Amino acid sequence: MNTELLELLLADLDEEYATGGFLALYEVSWTLAGLGLDRSNPTFAPLAREAYARFRAEHPDLVLAHGSWPDLLGSATRAGEDVDVDLDFDTRSGHGRPMLLLVHPDELADRGGATP
Repeated sequence: MNTELLELLLADLDEEYATGGFLALYEVSWTLAGLGLDRSNPTFAPLAREAYARFRAEHPDLVLAHGSWPDLLGSATRAGEDVDVDLDFDTRSGHGRPMLLLVHPDELADRGGATP
């Protein structure tokens, strides 16, 4: 595991969360690719999953939610924890389609309501 790249990725994800108040999960792989690791590299997916797991561990107050592009936070509703994490969301075709994000429960559109 490339720990230096993982630490850079986590720092970028923390900054993204601090800026927006949520973290859209596609940011994990988009940021990793932006750091120069190609998707065809066999370490890409494991590194993205490790970054997601570490981010969750560092932010235990956040919940997994579904939000719709372009107003992810305004449309965020709680998702079940057994959701298959899609770390490669394509926003070009995603307008209005739910995507996964991590958010504080107080920020949910349904204010912490039940799992859909």
